[in-house]
Amino acid sequence: MHEIFRYEPETGKLFWKIRKSGILQNRGENREAGNFCNTHKCRKVMVNKKNYYVHRVVWFLHYGYWPTKQIDYINGIPSDNRICNLREASDAENKQNLGVNKKNTTGQTGVCLDKRNGTYYARIYNKRKKIYSGTFKTFEEAKQAYIDAKKHIHKFNPVQRSCIYI
Repeated sequence: MHEIFRYEPETGKLFWKIRKSGILQNRGENREAGNFCNTHKCRKVMVNKKNYYVHRVVWFLHYGYWPTKQIDYINGIPSDNRICNLREASDAENKQNLGVNKKNTTGQTGVCLDKRNGTYYARIYNKRKKIYSGTFKTFEEAKQAYIDAKKHIHKFNPVQRSCIYI
């Protein structure tokens, strides 16, 4: 990989080092490597007819070994491959860093509006189980209950990042 790619840690970009060989075809030297994958919204590269996620190649180039777990984007932006934005995470840990779901109507992860009576409730997931923090008259109270529960339950990522929709 070191012979094929050049990585810029400041920008998080991966570039092809070589113009053409038996490994690569139609790749310009110093051209940014990879194409966007619609499924995961991150970049992929192909080497020896095998696809690799760019964030995993970046990890290998920086640390010298392939990650054994998933790679979590700390800021939630899959195109940001700066090494300071990447960390190894289990599936459960990675899920602690999800953004606000597109179907969420309150704009706050873990806070839902009960349309039947106009109250809000807070919930958080831990080990695939829903944990309810209660029902509240105001959105702000429910949001604070979720934030408090997140700090207590999600040790890997105790602070919710800004509203990035998934």
